[in-house]
Amino acid sequence: MAYRLIYRKLGIDPVETMMTITGTWALRFLLITLAITTIRKQFGINFIKYRRMLGIFVAFYALLHLLIYVILGHSLDLSAIIQNIAQRKFIIAGMLAFTLLTPLVITSTKKMMKRLGKNWIRLHKIVYAVFFIRGFAFYFYD
Repeated sequence: MAYRLIYRKLGIDPVETMMTITGTWALRFLLITLAITTIRKQFGINFIKYRRMLGIFVAFYALLHLLIYVILGHSLDLSAIIQNIAQRKFIIAGMLAFTLLTPLVITSTKKMMKRLGKNWIRLHKIVYAVFFIRGFAFYFYD
């Protein structure tokens, strides 16, 4: 994306293209992160040590996606953002998914895992809600 931005190869609507790229990568990393447990159970291949890193990638691309939407897409104009949300319901689902990702990122350190104990596992099951909400957003997509 940086290459395409520098060399002006983002098409007619660069902001929309950047949002599509970052949103797609956030979803890809979310799917990969969720697939790790299944891969381990089905094939005996253990990628568990990469799951936290991949989860951080999900949050990074989701944050980048949100920042592009708010800053480049709407120039931090809250009224324009609210109007856009009213017209495009899937944005609400995306913002809800991002909000649910936030505590997962905050508690992703080893120190927080130890501090929360078994509650950490319960908390991190929110990722399934994020996946469901993100998928549900496609239902509302224009």
